[in-house]
Amino acid sequence: MSENFTNRESLLRYLDGELAEEQVMSLEKQLASDASLRQKLENLRLTRRSVQLYGLHQQVRAIHGEMMAEVGGREQFHPVGRYRKIVTWVSRAAAIVVVALGLSILYQYITVSADRLFRDNFHSFTLRGTRGRVGSTHAAEGTAIREAYVDGRMQDVTRLFGQLPHPAVGDYFLAGNAFLIQDRPADAIRCLLAAQQLNSAQQTHLFEEDIEYYLAMSYLRNGQIAGALPIFEKIHDDPAHAYHDKAGSGFLRKLHWLQKGK
Repeated sequence: MSENFTNRESLLRYLDGELAEEQVMSLEKQLASDASLRQKLENLRLTRRSVQLYGLHQQVRAIHGEMMAEVGGREQFHPVGRYRKIVTWVSRAAAIVVVALGLSILYQYITVSADRLFRDNFHSFTLRGTRGRVGSTHAAEGTAIREAYVDGRMQDVTRLFGQLPHPAVGDYFLAGNAFLIQDRPADAIRCLLAAQQLNSAQQTHLFEEDIEYYLAMSYLRNGQIAGALPIFEKIHDDPAHAYHDKAGSGFLRKLHWLQKGK
């Protein structure tokens, strides 16, 4: 039996809720580290929901066909008959509107994915102000990391970060963003969590809201909706948060869909 077939069977059983708890934990661990496996899961989920969408579309066509046949038939001149005809037509027209609205919502539902939601909403962090230290305990390295980030040399950012014996909050933050831009979300998560922990230990608030937002985006890119959702909800509930406008109700609704679909 091929590995692809085995993966597909496991993913189908995962979607059906047929895997044992230890199998679910093992598969979710693989999904967190394997982007191609996550894409296979999204494709299977999309295929299933597309079938559901097609079934509803056929129902709408049938209702529309019956309505047009009745409207095009011989007119009933009796007042009661004409009244009944109008009521029937309005009822079926209303049914079409309701189903069409449902189809629109369903279309948004089946096309949403962690990957698409990330791609549609991600904007890299822009470092403002003059070049200089980013809070590093090593001024030369901190300056170099900042300049590399401003210049868009993300590989240099992560390389320089790896040479720091004691990174500061700013170093962790810029490295986390550089990893995310390089599509290495797991490394980004580690850096951003370390930045939060260091802020807490030092009782500082450097890049605090920036760290929150990009940590949530890193979780989203890594397919970890359970990690991303509570952070985005916190941002949404705080009108004063710097990233409040990036965690709107529509965005949260799609995250909840993803959470329920897992």
